[in-house]
Amino acid sequence: MQNKLVNRIVKQDMIDWKKLVPFQPDNLKKTNPYTLQKLANSLCANGLTMNFYVWEKDGKIYIIDGHSRHEILQLLETNTIYPKDSKGKEHSVIIPEKFPCSFLDFKNTKEAKKAVLIFNSKYKQIDSDVLMDFTNDLDLNEINTQIEIPELKLNLTTMEGLDDKFQLPDGDKAPFQQMTFTLANDQAIIIQNALTDIKKSEEYKYVETFGNENSNGNALYLLVSKCLM
Repeated sequence: MQNKLVNRIVKQDMIDWKKLVPFQPDNLKKTNPYTLQKLANSLCANGLTMNFYVWEKDGKIYIIDGHSRHEILQLLETNTIYPKDSKGKEHSVIIPEKFPCSFLDFKNTKEAKKAVLIFNSKYKQIDSDVLMDFTNDLDLNEINTQIEIPELKLNLTTMEGLDDKFQLPDGDKAPFQQMTFTLANDQAIIIQNALTDIKKSEEYKYVETFGNENSNGNALYLLVSKCLM
């Protein structure tokens, strides 16, 4: 016996985004100002690349997929958040009145809830090494301000440039070493903030650099030194 693959997309239309109603609970996905800022940056820099997926029921149009985009549009509309470029400069943005929506057909709320889970499912794990090879011609500084991919290796030196991709040297070479760390997003945020803060401190002006001109490396050394003390 063979089952027929059902197409649940019944139509596509341009809809006033302000009329869209969130379907999933507000706290279903945890977020923070850092990731919201990234999404705002990405949406404004790259444009809308995906439709809203919606379900029309009892005269209302519910969002099945696109809740985060809808939230960002609200924040941008109320000037609660401003998109930033890769250098951190804020920009204003003009938001269109309508966005493309793909309408899905569900018999009941249970089917709609299941669809929300499907859209939030992750069936495959990204290979970090393949990902790095795939993105080696992209500006990772810019990517890091726009895109949130947990498997993306966050190289501490990419905070200032991409020329610091490194490996530990073999034998006696230059008196400097480059070290790569793979961090969880939340860990990276904490470290980035800590490095930024320590660079503003008075003691950073007098840190022993041993001839190192990399400010992130010197800041990290100062932080570790303080911990050891």
